[in-house]
This record gives sequence, structure tokens and C-alpha cells, in this order.
Amino acid sequence: MNERGFALVTCLLLIGMVLILSAIASLSITSDLKVAGTDRSMKQAFSIAESGTEEARARMSPVSTALITDNSPSSTTWEAYIGTPSRCQQMGYDSSNSNHFLYSSVSGLNYTVKIVHKVNATGQVLRWGDTNEDGKYEESTTTGEPIYVITSIGRNSGAAKSVRIEAARTPPITTISALYTKNDLVLKGNSTYISGNEGTETGPGVISKGTISTNGSPTVLGTPPTETNSTKDIDVGTMIDANKARANFSLNSTGTMTGMNWGTPTAGATPQSPLACAADNVVYINGNVKLAGGTMGCGMLMVDGNLELNGGFQWYGPILVRGSLSFTGGGEKNVTGGILAGGTGSVDDIGGNVVILHSNSALHQVIGKMPLTVLRWSEVF
Repeated sequence: MNERGFALVTCLLLIGMVLILSAIASLSITSDLKVAGTDRSMKQAFSIAESGTEEARARMSPVSTALITDNSPSSTTWEAYIGTPSRCQQMGYDSSNSNHFLYSSVSGLNYTVKIVHKVNATGQVLRWGDTNEDGKYEESTTTGEPIYVITSIGRNSGAAKSVRIEAARTPPITTISALYTKNDLVLKGNSTYISGNEGTETGPGVISKGTISTNGSPTVLGTPPTETNSTKDIDVGTMIDANKARANFSLNSTGTMTGMNWGTPTAGATPQSPLACAADNVVYINGNVKLAGGTMGCGMLMVDGNLELNGGFQWYGPILVRGSLSFTGGGEKNVTGGILAGGTGSVDDIGGNVVILHSNSALHQVIGKMPLTVLRWSEVF
């Protein structure tokens, strides 16, 4: 009888231990599921918050169909909000404040966005631009585009995440003349025409950090027409690095590219008239390349190497070359915007029905249609 009682007690203890272990396992599984669910909700909230910053960037572009307008780029109190009125009020929106502007989201995602100007400790709006014309962008209170601080809170299933970026419109490409080179330069031919003048504005025609020599009677206009052994040092490579990620055409060089078309410029009344163009492309070519056979385009052309142009080449917009430049050969050739060549150690060669015209409108056109450039990014909470 005692043995039977002992066996019964033992069985009851084992059953109790099994029940306790089952309960602990169940609680652990439930806890893991809750953690996984919370983590998934937090990640989704984070992605939603990032979508809010992307909507703000896109809508600050002048070509947006749902434009957010900054009519007070020097104001320290201007604020714009994206989202519902109640959520925006939680971030500081005041409907009675004439400097506060409310916009509905175009995506329908659950985020709230606040956009303000970046202001320094002395109460001045900070800008993003090239203050000393060296091709490198930096913060200042005098030059460039306003820097925006964009904070976005994303929500999902009770979870909330916030991200913050600093962003600005990309300033125009730094061009201080129709043609800028770091090499010694040879200008050839009687029909070569280079002008730094644009309407009522005048600037240098050609600037070289080396020497400039002529062969024939090229026409160079500007104030001054030419500047040799210049101390102006533009970092062309840095500008290429800053903009190549924007390219909608990114190619590795095949040596020679013939008959390429990245938009069709419209010629002016005379060979010396500015081109015009409605298309806006960003073309990046990695390596040394020769563009021939009537190649043309509109927007920004960047070459990460040496560039040779001939055979009726036409371009509307800035051309950036990390290496040396040769712009010769048959056919009428016309560039409206400006060319910058950053190579050293050789001789750049220009001539033979070449026309290069400086044009601020051509320099601004492609840059002005891009979304804001992200300068800094952080996760707030």
C-alpha cells in the first residue's frame, strides 16, 4: 500500500513538472511572438517615416505636381507640415500662424512631416553652396540654397519611429567662364567661337591654370576674353562625385561612342546663337571616351576620364571632365552652358567649327528639376 502511494505521488509530481514546463514554454513562445510582432511594427513604422522624408524631398522640387512652396527662404520662422491637422499640431503646427503651412499627404501613408529652415546659433538661415567657387559645396549664411531640416514620424500598429534629414536643392554647377581647364590649352582655327557673355551679363571666355596659345584666328569674347595661369582652382572631380549618383544614364566607356542621343538641342538663328532644349538628362560615363558621329544631348554630361569630342557634337547644359579635353574634328559643334576640364599633365585642344557659349539658364535647368539632396540623416527615436 505504501509503495502504491509513493508511485501515485511520484506520478503527480511528474505531471506537475510537465505542466509547469509547458506553461513556461507557452509563455516564452508568446513573449517571442510579441517581440517579433513589435519589432516588425517598429521596422514598418521606420520605413513609413522614411517615406515621409522622401515625399517632402520630392515636393520641394520646382517640377513637382504637388509643390510645397518656400516663399520665405530667409525666414527663421517658416514651417511647412505634411499630414492631418491633429497630428501636425502635435509637432508644432499653429493654424493661426501665417508662417505655418499645412499640406495633405499625397501617399496616404501614416506619417507626419515637419519642414523648417536650418538656423545657426546667431539666428541666420544656413545655405548650401559654393562660397569660394572651388567646386566644393559647404554651409554658409550668404551663398546657395536654404538647408531644410525635415523630421518625419511614421506610425504602424501602435509603434512610432522618427527620422530626420538635412537637405537642400543642389546648387548649379560652378562655372566661372565658358571654358575652364587646368592643362595648357591650344585654341585652333578661324571658326572657333567662345563667349563668356550672356545677355547683359559678362564673364571670362576662357580660364586656364596653364598657358593659352592660338593657332589661326579663333574668336574669344568675355571680360576678360582669356585668363592664363589662373589661381582659380575648381575641383571638377568633386563635382562629378557629388552628382554621378543622380545619373539616369550611367555607362562604362567602350572607347568610342557614335551617334548617341540624350535629348535633341534646338539650334539658334546662327551658329553662334545659344542652343535650347526641353529635355533634362544626367549622363555619367566612366572611363576615357570619344563621342562622335553627331552625338547630342541635354542636361549634364560627366566623364570620369579623358573626353574627345568631334563630328557635329551638340550639347545643352554643363559638361564636366575629370581628365583632359579634346574638342576638334569635322562638322559644326556647339555647346551652350559651359565646359570644365580638371585634368593636368597634358594639353587640351579646342578648334574646328567649335562654339562654346556660357549660359546660366542652361546650367540651372537640369539641377533645378532634381529633388532635394540629402546632406545628413539621423534616427531620432
